[in-house]
Amino acid sequence: NLYKRAEDCLRREANKKNKDALLRIAGELGQRGTGTKEQQAESFNAANQAAKLGAAQALVALGWMYYGGHGCTRDLKKAAACFTKAEKLERP
Repeated sequence: NLYKRAEDCLRREANKKNKDALLRIAGELGQRGTGTKEQQAESFNAANQAAKLGAAQALVALGWMYYGGHGCTRDLKKAAACFTKAEKLERP
């Protein structure tokens, strides 16, 4: 199955801390709250890892996840902190 092979490749790259792969996983697995709880948690973890690697886009994704409580406990202060940090990374 082509989709399964592509997913396996993406996960291998994510395991190597490739921030583009981590961002893709974060987006594909329910950052908007449409996936299962397990998918949302995996999405949150992938976005968190990419954010630690300096991906501003991941911080924005984390902000929305914290805002909506998708894959994590809803926390508006953490959401705001993520948005602020992302802006600082984009506009040093």
